Amino acid sequence: MRNTPRNSDPVRWLSGDHAVFEELLWLHQEALLERRCAVAVEIWDAWFERLRAHARAEEAWLLPCLESADWETPWPARVYRAEHARLQQLAGAHRAAVAEHAAGNGPGRREALGLIAAARRVADMSAHHEQREEEGLFPLLEANLPAKALQALGESVAAELSAAPLPAVAALRGRLDSAVAASA
Repeated sequence: MRNTPRNSDPVRWLSGDHAVFEELLWLHQEALLERRCAVAVEIWDAWFERLRAHARAEEAWLLPCLESADWETPWPARVYRAEHARLQQLAGAHRAAVAEHAAGNGPGRREALGLIAAARRVADMSAHHEQREEEGLFPLLEANLPAKALQALGESVAAELSAAPLPAVAALRGRLDSAVAASA
């Protein structure tokens, strides 16, 4: 999905991010499998930067709607905030571990497997959080906010996300493929 100023639907913006996040997390794990830690860090950084912007947008614009409304919700806003904080904590720790290997000789096979397992834990947590949003938060907003309010919300989300553009997955894939080919 392409996020453009004409698309002021916050759910489409944020759901579009979720699809890109999944691609980036798989690509990061592929880079670790190939033991290309410098490229893995680059991919992780692209994902992490957008993740932080995504969380800021949700916390600034969507979660206050949830908190101020008298809607029956399966998960309160504090659950989403806690998951954002935990994801960012795990992501920061994982990035540091991968960067340490990128600065050295790279990981051995067992170390690479450990890094992949850690990345998988972050990816699984991210997927669980995204599912909670897709099945809980987003439908709640769409069902309860008037169209004009939803559009205004989308414009605010778009402005927040414009600070961290969606990563170019194809370009990152090309960098990984080039790094692998260079060592073959």
